[in-house]
Amino acid sequence: LTGVGFTLSEADSAATLEIVFAGREWYRNATARTFPEPEQVQCFSNTTTGHNGWIQSAFVVIPDDLSRRAVETCLAHELMHVLGFAGHPTRTFNSALRNGRAAETLTTNDLLLIRTFYDPTITPSMGREDLMVAVRGILTELRNEVGRSDDPMEVLAQRHPLQLWWMTTAPV
Repeated sequence: LTGVGFTLSEADSAATLEIVFAGREWYRNATARTFPEPEQVQCFSNTTTGHNGWIQSAFVVIPDDLSRRAVETCLAHELMHVLGFAGHPTRTFNSALRNGRAAETLTTNDLLLIRTFYDPTITPSMGREDLMVAVRGILTELRNEVGRSDDPMEVLAQRHPLQLWWMTTAPV
């Protein structure tokens, strides 16, 4: 959906996203140093940004003893964070970003958020008012298209190609 490719690579590569499956002892130490309530954390991610706020690299850490479902849920959740989404929505918003019983895969809501966030009409020079007008228009159009379709993913994938404005001016 964003045009960003994912490839598997060997350790010590030039990857900008690294997913680490860590032993429980290492994981406990890392969460205890990083989070105020480490017992609440099942997996986590961190991003490195440039001076302009653009995400330059990211890593995701997942304990290596989780069930397959928990790993899939963690990956969907943390992928949303490394794509630039902060925070966690309320439990009534169906999203992989939700804490607690989050979706195992990206939901239609998540795909709508990603498509909107990376839409070519959104630019870094927009003021808040223009940004909100653009976001409302993009979401309205996408929701209408998705609502008329039997396959929301097909609609979201077939929409015009995304123009990642930041990819032409800064390394990702």
